[in-house]
Amino acid sequence: MAEVSGGEDRMQVAIDALQAAHEADPRQHRYGMFISEDHQWGIGMFHWFESETALLHGLTRVMPIAMTTLDAADAEDLVNRLALTADGFPPSDRLGIACVAQLQAHLRKLACIDWVGSFESLCASDAEWPVDLRRRFREDAAEFDAAATVTGSTPIGPDELEAFIEYISAFGY
Repeated sequence: MAEVSGGEDRMQVAIDALQAAHEADPRQHRYGMFISEDHQWGIGMFHWFESETALLHGLTRVMPIAMTTLDAADAEDLVNRLALTADGFPPSDRLGIACVAQLQAHLRKLACIDWVGSFESLCASDAEWPVDLRRRFREDAAEFDAAATVTGSTPIGPDELEAFIEYISAFGY
């Protein structure tokens, strides 16, 4: 992910970087996050990154700059607070529950971190958010495709992978 440096178009560079992360293929950019406005299903978007480090960079150093509700000084203050928080955790824990909860506390009502993790965990984990997403995916698929045979929240199978990627790329609008 590109570094967002100073200048008048700093916000646009950040918005463009997040748009590129949103459009990235989760099979190549395996680490992602779903950010929403207020933890409401269907209002938010996935962003995909090539590494956990790039994901953390996007979350702590790019996303705040793209927030149109913040002026430049407030955005920079938020970047600094998020970066200090993340840097206070060992690298192996920076996307763990405790760190993400502290990052969320800084974001307050600006954005909600609904999920962070690998694409593989989104497809197969038994954590609540991925399970709910897979269930919704299958419910929606069954509504539009009478031939859909897989139901429930079991891991995404190879025969569902393309449809699931298409689903998550549109999910949140």
